Amino acid sequence: MVAPTFFEFADPLARPAFRARTVLDLSIYFRVSETGICSEPLPFVHNMGTQMKDLLWSGAPIPPLINERVERLLRDSNISGWTTYPITLKGRDGRYIDGYRGLAVIGRSGPIGFERNEANLIKRPSRAPSGFTYHWQGLRFDIASWDGSDIFGDGRTGYTVVTDRVVRTFKSARVTNCRFQKLDEIEMAAGQEELNRILGRI
Repeated sequence: MVAPTFFEFADPLARPAFRARTVLDLSIYFRVSETGICSEPLPFVHNMGTQMKDLLWSGAPIPPLINERVERLLRDSNISGWTTYPITLKGRDGRYIDGYRGLAVIGRSGPIGFERNEANLIKRPSRAPSGFTYHWQGLRFDIASWDGSDIFGDGRTGYTVVTDRVVRTFKSARVTNCRFQKLDEIEMAAGQEELNRILGRI
């Protein structure tokens, strides 16, 4: 069996889109967004933006709120690795907005992250005095640790990963306000201490 292509499922940071804000201790949202289990709806309030999209992000490292259309799409498409939890959502005027639920990612893999070694280090042109900066390239995880879900995370880092099946489903349905990027194309700037440890003084 050929392994699927994996993508990070993330906030596109679209400025006009409605953005929510968490109001309780973040640990509560983390726990519920990984299990879908809560005794009462979790509250969210307006933060910025006005356009109501299929997905609403909060800025916290948790999956987005999804509307009824996306929930139905996930269910009807037999996408695995997710559930939802109840929320309350207040708009800018303080009135409640109906039709959204929190997305909980219950699919699992082992740790997801950048392998910090010389083989995964690349140079990118920049305005730094040297004319370039170093970046780690490619989020990775042990595929043997993956439970086979279409949507999954490692329960630690806040990364949400999806298979190409999810990407095709969302694009076909024109789901709004989400970004997909192949894991091996994702980059993160390397810190100077990391560089000194791996390459010596640069």
